[in-house]
Amino acid sequence: MGKYKVEYIHSEKVKSKWYQGTKTHVDTWSLAKELEALLIDYEERNYRVLTIEPVVVPIACGNGAGSKTDGFMVVFEKE
Repeated sequence: MGKYKVEYIHSEKVKSKWYQGTKTHVDTWSLAKELEALLIDYEERNYRVLTIEPVVVPIACGNGAGSKTDGFMVVFEKE
């Protein structure tokens, strides 16, 4: 086992391993609970959180461009 672990939480249900359904975006409460479950799981395995970073991707919207949060990258370190 390595000293570091990296997990990615998607903000869209179609990509997420945790959710099924027809809506594409995960509601904020569900996303928070998914993150909470991940943190508890790794804490039980004696890892601590190093960083939680949003991953923002460009999107086209109408005549311009914008961005959206695709998900969150969480980096853990073994204690």
